Amino acid sequence: MTNGTAQDEPPLNDAGPDDDESVKELFGRLIDDSTDLVRAEIDHRRLLAARRIDEARPFIAMGAMGIGIALSGMIATIILLGLSLAAYMPLPVAALVTALLALLAGYILTRRAWLNVTALFAQARAEFSGVEEDRLP
Repeated sequence: MTNGTAQDEPPLNDAGPDDDESVKELFGRLIDDSTDLVRAEIDHRRLLAARRIDEARPFIAMGAMGIGIALSGMIATIILLGLSLAAYMPLPVAALVTALLALLAGYILTRRAWLNVTALFAQARAEFSGVEEDRLP
């Protein structure tokens, strides 16, 4: 001991400027790697969605053809309903009644579909907004 101090004690702060730079560099690499990981995950999800759409394309076409056939059947049914009602009332009144019934049925189906689709989009938007908040800049 010289002058009341021990010579063998290590200095309290032995972190030099190189250590601070290496920590900053590590954090920078961590942020870059995290950003790359998030982007890669988003690209992967897009690829999966595109593949599912490609797989579903023939079935979408089949469904569209089915809708076309069903629509032609509904048109024939509506025409036959109008002609059947014409036996009991004048033809213009039967046509009007048939058209009003078809409009009512179309409104009910469209309204129900719209409410369900709106609810699904609201749910997806809520889930996606949670993902956006967690996203890195």
